[in-house]
Amino acid sequence: MDGVGSIAWWGYSPAINIFEQFQHLEKGATINILLAYCSDARHIIKTMGNAFKFKEVTVHFYVMESSLETMLRQLLLLHICRESPSILGLQEKAELLLEVLGNTLVRQQTAEYISQAATEFIKLLTSSVPDDGVCNFRLLKFKERDGMERILKFWRDPKMQSFDVSRMWDIRLRSHLGVRFDSKDNIYDWDRQMKLGERGAKIISRREYNLFRNTGIGFQPRDGDYDVPNRTLASGFAIKDANGDKTVRSGYWGDIITGPYIPFGIECEENPSLFKTQNNMFTKEAVDVALYNVIALLYQMTYSKSYEESQSDNESHRIVEIDADYQLDSAINIKNIKISFLPLTAVNDLTSKSMYSKLFNFAFISFTTVHLLNHSFPTVLADKCRVFVEGVKYVTDLKNDAVSGFSSKVEELAKSANLVIDETYDPFRHHFMKFLYSE
Repeated sequence: MDGVGSIAWWGYSPAINIFEQFQHLEKGATINILLAYCSDARHIIKTMGNAFKFKEVTVHFYVMESSLETMLRQLLLLHICRESPSILGLQEKAELLLEVLGNTLVRQQTAEYISQAATEFIKLLTSSVPDDGVCNFRLLKFKERDGMERILKFWRDPKMQSFDVSRMWDIRLRSHLGVRFDSKDNIYDWDRQMKLGERGAKIISRREYNLFRNTGIGFQPRDGDYDVPNRTLASGFAIKDANGDKTVRSGYWGDIITGPYIPFGIECEENPSLFKTQNNMFTKEAVDVALYNVIALLYQMTYSKSYEESQSDNESHRIVEIDADYQLDSAINIKNIKISFLPLTAVNDLTSKSMYSKLFNFAFISFTTVHLLNHSFPTVLADKCRVFVEGVKYVTDLKNDAVSGFSSKVEELAKSANLVIDETYDPFRHHFMKFLYSE
């Protein structure tokens, strides 16, 4: 699966609202959530956007990731969400979030924002109490926090090291396609229509998908010069030389085949008009769906009321009036959401730590970390814990038989972890395999 890359910068399943996964929530309860290799904070963002409906319930996320870079990108995305309305308006904030999430090249003002945020993050991570009230890094080891500081210095100092992401993308693209490179447009059409489209992501347009496949730019919500490398997408990868020795090379090692559209850009139950067709073609694109979804969530985070969009096509992203006494100069603080980032070693020693014993009421497992499902996994699950395992239908590299085979493998692993199937699963229709743990 060389098109997927060695590091996931975004997920392969839509964002879910954690509150909706519980039939009954008692007032004053705290529900503990394990996110294993979620990559992009999408589930946290969607849950934050609905937290105002459940003010008497606290959600505590425990974030397990494969790299320090993905942790920091999630911190950045959450920082954008919580930015004061006096600094960023909803439209600007949503565009910035999508740009950081899914573009190899960003606008100059976005690069400057990333640099400024990196300075703030360094202060947070090097403080005696690395906790900003929502995001908590206390569980990380000192050497991990030191590593984060080095990454953040790279983010904010363009002179520190070259990151020619366009050249790196072209090298990855040519390596992936090989002799098929001259027929790349036909390959893009096949992947978009016969894989992404047939598996549920038909809203992704030819224009935006081809732009992503050629350049790595997933979202262009407005006109502008997208010409500054997105340094948050840099990571290291160990490569063997001719002598068999390993050297770590910095570059772009993420997805080059699916794109960043799945988390927010392919579903929207609240606004079905986004999926209208004319002459058998969608009138909107995935970027429009993603913008609507993200603006709605940001609105609800900011003003603690449901988002109501104007029915006028000319006011497609304008919002209803806000409360007159709302404090626009304050950063957004969602009091019933807590986020703890786990050490990189958690993937190996989670089940051996007493602090996690019977802790989690819900667990999300990405398709890259299904090996967590083993006989010791139930030691961290509370009774009646639901476990969602991400499917692979949007991994464009995989053929249909591999997609089906993956679900069979997960069922075997889940059985070894004493999990039972909670809902019927079709690997080409559903995003998640859903299991239940009972003591």
